[in-house]
Amino acid sequence: MMGNILNNPQTALELLDMTAGIFLLLDNEGVCREVKLPKTYAWFIQEDYLKGEKLHQFIIPSSFNEFQTNFQNVLNNNIISSEDYGIMLMGQTFYFTLTMQRYNELVLCQIKDTTQKRIEQKEFAKRDKDLATVLQDAMIGTWTYYSEFNILKYVGHGGVMKHGGIIDINLSTYRSYVLPDDQEIFDEWFVNNKNGVIGEIVNFRIRFGENIYYMKARTLNYEKLENGHYIAEGYSHNITDIQKSRNDITLLSHAVNNAGEYIFAVDSNGYLILGNRMFRKSMGISVDTDITSVSIWETLPIIESQDKWNWVQEMLKAGNLEQGIVLTHPLQLYPEVLAIEVKAFEITGDDGEETYWFFGRDITESVEAARKLKAAKEQAERSEYLKTSFLANISHEIRTPLNAIVGFSQLMAEVESPEDKAEFCRIIQENNDRLLHLVNELLDLSKIEANMVKFNLQPIGMNELLKTVYDSFILRCPPEVQLVNESLNTEHYIYADKNRTIQIISNLIDNALKYTKYGNIRIGYKLKNNFIEIYTADTGIGIKPELVDTIFHRFVKADENVHGTGLGLSISKMLVEKMGGEISVTSELGKGTTFSFTLPLA
Repeated sequence: MMGNILNNPQTALELLDMTAGIFLLLDNEGVCREVKLPKTYAWFIQEDYLKGEKLHQFIIPSSFNEFQTNFQNVLNNNIISSEDYGIMLMGQTFYFTLTMQRYNELVLCQIKDTTQKRIEQKEFAKRDKDLATVLQDAMIGTWTYYSEFNILKYVGHGGVMKHGGIIDINLSTYRSYVLPDDQEIFDEWFVNNKNGVIGEIVNFRIRFGENIYYMKARTLNYEKLENGHYIAEGYSHNITDIQKSRNDITLLSHAVNNAGEYIFAVDSNGYLILGNRMFRKSMGISVDTDITSVSIWETLPIIESQDKWNWVQEMLKAGNLEQGIVLTHPLQLYPEVLAIEVKAFEITGDDGEETYWFFGRDITESVEAARKLKAAKEQAERSEYLKTSFLANISHEIRTPLNAIVGFSQLMAEVESPEDKAEFCRIIQENNDRLLHLVNELLDLSKIEANMVKFNLQPIGMNELLKTVYDSFILRCPPEVQLVNESLNTEHYIYADKNRTIQIISNLIDNALKYTKYGNIRIGYKLKNNFIEIYTADTGIGIKPELVDTIFHRFVKADENVHGTGLGLSISKMLVEKMGGEISVTSELGKGTTFSFTLPLA
C-alpha cells in the first residue's frame, strides 16, 4: 500500500514539491528560463524576479569566479557541481548550496538556503575564537594522552613549549622537564589517571629552557579501550604569574612580620586585623592569640576607650597623623623604650572597607642622642662658666698671697723692731705656704684630668695609715678642737695608693679644721661589703642644704669668707674614683659634717 503511494506519479510530484527546494533551469549563457518554487516554501524570491535574468549578476564578488568556472565545467564536461555561494538579492546577502548538472543543452540548478546555517557557523566560530582568546590570556591548554603510544598531545595556550600550537610529545620526554622534587607527585597523578581516577588536580613545576614554570593540571575524561589501553583528556594551566604573585605576597608578609618596626592595622570598628611580630611582642600578644578579637583600646594605653578611638579615626580621615607623632614611654612591658614615632594612614579597599595602618619606629637612640647633645651643650656652657670662674678664682687666690708676700717684704726693709720683723716673716711664710699649696692643688687637678697620675696600688693597713695622719695633724689642731682616732682593734687592709689615700684624708681634715671652732674631729673606718669606708666627722658649722649636691665641684666652699681655693674636695673625689671607690657627704647646718669614702679591701 505504502509503496503504491510513493510510486504514484501524482504523489511523487507532491512530495517533490514539498522537499526539493528551488529549481532553476539555465541556458548556456546562464539566463534563467524556468523557476520552480515549492508551494510550502516561505521565501521572498518570486518566479518573475529571476526568470529571464542572468544568475551571474546575483552572485557576490567573492564567489563570482568560482561560480563561472563551475558553470562552464558543468556545460562543457557534463559534471555535477555542488558548492556554497553568496547571492545578493534585494540588498541582502544570502548563502546557498547550489547543485548544478547538465540537462540536455541546459543546466539544472537546485538551490538550498544555508543562510541560517552560515549565521550559526559564524556564531560558533566567533565563540571558538573568543574561547581561544580567553584560554590564551589565562594560559590554559588542553591535553590528550594515548597510552598505546605513550604520547601526550598538547593543544592550547600554556605559553611554555609552543604557545597556542599543537605538540605531540613523548610522556617520558615531558616528565624529564618536571623538576626532580615534583616528579614523584607527577607520577602518582598519572598512575591515578591510568586507574580511571578523574577530576584530580596536580601542581608541579617544569624547567624549559632557562625558565621554571608552575603548572596545574586536571583530568576531565577517561576512556578504556578494548585493547587494554586508555585515552585520558584534561586541561593544564600555567599558573607561574599567579604563583609568583603569591610568592611576592608571602615575601612581603614575611618582611612585614620580621620588620624591626611596629606594624599593625585596625578596622573601622577599632579591632586589630594585623600585627607583626614586633608589635605582638611589645604588646604582650602571643602568637596563638586571634588578633582580630583584640581591640585597639585594649592594646594601646594612650587609646583608653572606644570614644578615643573614634576621635583618632576622625583625625586619620583628615590626614592629621600622616606626618607622625611621638609617643613617650609608650610600652609598659619595655620601659627602656623611651619614645616611638608613629605614622598612620587610612586605606580604602576594593570593597569600600576602610582600614587604618600604623607604622611605629623606636627612636630611643635619637632621644638619648638629643639628651646627650643637650647635656653636652649644657656641659660646654657650664665649662665655659667654670673656666671664667676658674680664672677669676685663681687670679684672686694667687693675687692674695702674692700681695701679702710683696707687701710685707717691702715693710721689712722699713721696720727695725725684731718683733715686727719676726711677725712679718711669719706672715710671709704663711702666704708662701698658701701659694705653694694652691700651685700643688692646680698641678694635681690638671694631672688627674689628663690621666697622668700614676697610682702605686698595694695593701695598706688602715690602723697604721690613720695613725700617720693623726700624728701629722694632732699638733695643728687648736685647743678648742679635739682630734679623735677611732681605729678598730683588728687591723684591716685596703688596696690603694698610700700617699694618695693620705692626701684624701688630709684634705678632709684640713677642710674640717677650717669650719670647726669647737668640739671634735673624728677619723675612722668600718667594713662595708668588699670595701672599707673611711670617714671624717666634725662638729663644725655644717653645709647649707642647697650646697650639699655641689660641694665636690671646683671652687665651691661652705663659707666664702673662709680661706681656701675650693679645690681640695674636687681633687679628693677624683682620686677616690680613680682608685675604684666612691665619696659622699652628709651634713646638718650648725651641727657638723661627715665625709665618707670607700676603697676596695685588699
